[in-house]
Amino acid sequence: MKIDRLARPRISADEAIVIAKDCFGVSCHATELAGERDRNFLMSSTSGEKFVLKIGNAADNKSVIDFQNQLLLHLSSAETKWSWPVPQSDRQGQLISQWGNDRGEELKVRLLTFIDGIFLADFLPHSFSLMKEIGQFLGSVTKSLGSFSHPAMDRPLFWDMRNGIDLVKRHLDEIADKKRAGQVLHMVESIEEALLSVYDHLRERVIYNDANDHNLLVKCGEDGVGKLVGAIDVGDSMRSWLAAEPAVACAYAMMNK
Repeated sequence: MKIDRLARPRISADEAIVIAKDCFGVSCHATELAGERDRNFLMSSTSGEKFVLKIGNAADNKSVIDFQNQLLLHLSSAETKWSWPVPQSDRQGQLISQWGNDRGEELKVRLLTFIDGIFLADFLPHSFSLMKEIGQFLGSVTKSLGSFSHPAMDRPLFWDMRNGIDLVKRHLDEIADKKRAGQVLHMVESIEEALLSVYDHLRERVIYNDANDHNLLVKCGEDGVGKLVGAIDVGDSMRSWLAAEPAVACAYAMMNK
């Protein structure tokens, strides 16, 4: 299985401003945001509107980006109190725009609505009610995605738990500390043995797959308790084990506790 991992596109804030204007007709100030695969910018317009400009990774073809767009549209259409970024059409009415830079690169770009909130990682305390709401949110997402399908949902990706054991074994020799490498191998073999009896019974469907504390957005309610606003980033979404959805969320929720 070949999994492409390419560097994020090299785009400056000044270029992002040009892209937003040329492709989407939006005049904005650009501030770079974090991103694992894409180059992302917060675009703030003079009228107070905010968007996120995403410059796609060259490893992601148009079908993969369309999968992400359609997934966001599907999740946004669900009648819930939580928000997702919504893809915006470019000047030609397309959700994926093309922009060529002076280095001869043809880039795939998107504009999404901005979800305002505080990262769960930066918000304290993580009350019982907030954690419960996150569980309810993921249940709602799971229910909504039960009817979702797309040709690119089976793309190879590092974060697919179905491939986790083989992937870790393949990269074990990159751990310089042999004692630590042995500990990792022992853990992987224990997981592999535990999976033997259930592997064929694990249900699969499209999952969000990335409910981490830098993708979940919260706000402080009038009662001083955190409330979930919504979520961002479906770059790791795919068809995988349904059980992986709560597993990812719980792993992040337990950190630093």
